[in-house]
Amino acid sequence: RPEEVVGKMDADLFTPELAAKYHSDDVRIMETGEAEEFEEKYIVAGKETWVNTIKTPIRGEKGEIEGVLGVFWDITGRKQAESELRRYVNQLSVINRLDHVISSTFDIGEVYDTLVLDMRQLFQFDRTSLSTLNEERTEWQIVKQWTSGEPGLMPKVWRKVEGSVVEWLILNKRSFVEERIGEQGTWPENELLTKEGIASRVAVPLIVRGKVIGAMTLASKNPEAYKKGDVEMLESLADQVGISMHNAMMYNKVGEHAATLEKRVKERTGQLETANKELEAFSYSVSHDLRAPLRSIDGFSKIMMEEYSNKLDAEGKRILNVIRSNTQKMGELITDLLDLSRVTRDEMKTVRVDMTTLANSVFREIASPDAQKQYAFSIEALPDAYGDPSLLRQVWRNLISNAIKFTATKDVRHIEIGARSEDGMTVYFIRDSGVGFDPRNVKTSIYECIIDDVEPGNIILNTSTPNLDLMPPSRRTGLGGRKNRRRRDFLFCITFKRRITVDNVNEVEILLVEDNPNDAELALRALKKHNLANHVFLVNDGEEALDFVFARGKHAQRTIGFGPRVILLDLKLPKVDGLEVLRAIKGDPRTRVIPVIVLTSSKEEKDIVESYRLGVNSYIVKPVDFDKFVEAVKDIGYYWLLLNQFPANK
Repeated sequence: RPEEVVGKMDADLFTPELAAKYHSDDVRIMETGEAEEFEEKYIVAGKETWVNTIKTPIRGEKGEIEGVLGVFWDITGRKQAESELRRYVNQLSVINRLDHVISSTFDIGEVYDTLVLDMRQLFQFDRTSLSTLNEERTEWQIVKQWTSGEPGLMPKVWRKVEGSVVEWLILNKRSFVEERIGEQGTWPENELLTKEGIASRVAVPLIVRGKVIGAMTLASKNPEAYKKGDVEMLESLADQVGISMHNAMMYNKVGEHAATLEKRVKERTGQLETANKELEAFSYSVSHDLRAPLRSIDGFSKIMMEEYSNKLDAEGKRILNVIRSNTQKMGELITDLLDLSRVTRDEMKTVRVDMTTLANSVFREIASPDAQKQYAFSIEALPDAYGDPSLLRQVWRNLISNAIKFTATKDVRHIEIGARSEDGMTVYFIRDSGVGFDPRNVKTSIYECIIDDVEPGNIILNTSTPNLDLMPPSRRTGLGGRKNRRRRDFLFCITFKRRITVDNVNEVEILLVEDNPNDAELALRALKKHNLANHVFLVNDGEEALDFVFARGKHAQRTIGFGPRVILLDLKLPKVDGLEVLRAIKGDPRTRVIPVIVLTSSKEEKDIVESYRLGVNSYIVKPVDFDKFVEAVKDIGYYWLLLNQFPANK
């Protein structure tokens, strides 16, 4: 009120220090004749108050300075708003830095160390800690902590959840605040915190997918150190830390699983090596120990035939011939058994094989010149195949041997070898005029097993004997067989997935780049269902995709500029990432016009943005629902192959 200040001196209203300051301000303004504006902080009734002050000299009629006029405004609210704004900006900065660290590492220790440095800008604390729970959530431990003094609560010690503040966090899923230690009850850790001198604390649960996985705490030696705003800010940071801890836990589990798998692989590799050594020892034994007595039986039988034939009657000679014949047959079986053991041990080498030349050479190798004259052997010009030459030779040897064997008793001895295209596959067949096979005479045959019990394309013939048997599953090479039940002639087919050869590489309309075999099969089925699979080429990694597009390596026979008309590109690829493949294609003027459709499971915004930045024509996320997936692939094919106008090839 005016009467309380009019006529009073500075010393009558303020403390001696403030009175001296205000008097000095007034004298300076009267001496300089210049007005001044400044902000000052006061403590009024224990609360902080900010005042904006403007002091102006008062002049008389002749211009002489007679006094000072002071105007004051309470700006406490504005100062508080500015403080909150700075605090909010600091909080965003900390969260941004923390988010960057979380995205670049799975080390929760590194994340925590960064967090502690940044929290010093936001909070006052004398201890902070990060805790985790065991999988059963019956125990907890501090994994990382920082204290200003000697810690009472030690890290890496498992403690019971029951009866602790951690249990309270699990049950309530909200922050726990004690303005004074012990005011919320007696907790097991209170005594240890008190020994550290802690007076107040706040504990925030780390919640991921609705489940508490740990806790983050701040504690101070000052009572009532944390206000509502502090708790809210700490909760925001805890959300980020919870994600980081969950990622670290998942990463560790994956690492443990990988280590377990690696251990199993080593164990299985050791077992396989042992089995191979045993097989080699067995092969050596068969080769040497079994052949030796056979040679003796055959040799001494021949001696008896040559030197004692005059003492043997006709029946005796017949018996000796039977012994020799079966001995030689046993020798052939041993040879086939050794061939089989080598096939199962040797690494398969996939190369392009001239099937016409191979089948012809096998026939001439098996049949003597005289025998060849007795057979009407016809062979079409067969398409080349991709496979292991030695295995394919064994297959043809097996099939042609059977054909010769079972037509030997016939007057008409005809063997025909040919090939046809069937459902995108190349089918090689051998037909003979031998004894044939009537399935009505047998309840179950090997041919029925091949057809009815196993998917076509997953069977290979046992190459050890003329008897048609199945190879071990570990050595299957994509061959299928079947019996023609409509006639008595014998027909056997071997089927290969169709590979694009030099003759048709430039006819490719769709290049499918997909490393997941299941997704690749689904895409191919979807294209096939809508008659769009005639000219599709599948590659399984980014490196081969680039080799195909730019006619390099094993695709050097292609011509750059002749297709494909569209590329369906996955992003998560081995060897070269899908984005790098896209960058290379769209960055080269020779291939820039080829439409590239990203067909991926990734919904990551950064992947979408980067794909369009690099020039992708369309970005499609693979639907989980198969019908929707088929529809998506169909739409892609129809638009880019039928509706879209593509520049003419070079």
